[in-house]
Amino acid sequence: SYSFILAPLDKDVTYAELLKKQDVLAVGQITSCSSVANEYVPCNKSYMRIEGEGIALSIVKQPEEDGENAVIVRVYNASEKNTDGRIVFDKSVNTAYKTNLNEDVLCDVKTENNAVPVSLTPWKIATYKVVFE
Repeated sequence: SYSFILAPLDKDVTYAELLKKQDVLAVGQITSCSSVANEYVPCNKSYMRIEGEGIALSIVKQPEEDGENAVIVRVYNASEKNTDGRIVFDKSVNTAYKTNLNEDVLCDVKTENNAVPVSLTPWKIATYKVVFE
């Protein structure tokens, strides 16, 4: 037995977009719901979004240490060209750090409007620790 899904794409689809579609198909859409009064329900809600052509999500997790109000976000450039983008959160960001894969802090990252800027060379990966207010 087998199953399949048809996903119409145009000729300009990027490799990063294909990877994102593959991730959604592999794990399904992750959502959360709760009942609240209508005046508090946003039209669209996203806890985090990644902007930038060619930038794909690798992982979101709690840090191994000091992670009570923080997340680790790992992204990579799934293209053959340099790319800039940002990771935008719906919560107020206090501080952000670029880390290595072991989550050791390499440097501070200046945030603006709850967003962490990302600049990646082709096929490179970057890890960030984001601490919320």
